[in-house]
Amino acid sequence: MRALSYIGKEGLPALLETAANQDVAKSTAAASHICDMINLGTNARPAVPRVVAFLSGPDGSLAGMAAHVLGCWGIEPELVVPALAKSVEGPTKNTFLRFMAAESLGKFGREAGPAVPVLVEVLSDADGDLRLAATNALRRIAPEVLGINAASGENGK
Repeated sequence: MRALSYIGKEGLPALLETAANQDVAKSTAAASHICDMINLGTNARPAVPRVVAFLSGPDGSLAGMAAHVLGCWGIEPELVVPALAKSVEGPTKNTFLRFMAAESLGKFGREAGPAVPVLVEVLSDADGDLRLAATNALRRIAPEVLGINAASGENGK
């Protein structure tokens, strides 16, 4: 599976097929290798729905890796942004997933506008790292929410 991930887009179909396998160990291993393929860009389109599904899976580490790779790919915002926003919500969720999802939302820039209310809510979260990730994401998505002039990057006072 590692070799398939190194091959790139040509290895993706086999990894996607294995990730759909009923054998949990094989499925998780394949999913992990898909999440290592951060440089696929638009070649990742066939994998996006599967990786979005990893966000709500039982493996918290895999879910966090999925959030990260979705941000690296930066494609399919109409599908990915709502899924990442949902992953940020709620303090009872995996903190690694919440952090990675917030960070990845920032990589979508203005296309992640629908996630602004969730990110604003996270600004009062008890987790300082999560608050920082949300702040940084908002700087890229909607700096005006933070009182920052988008053109200058400075406080608008």
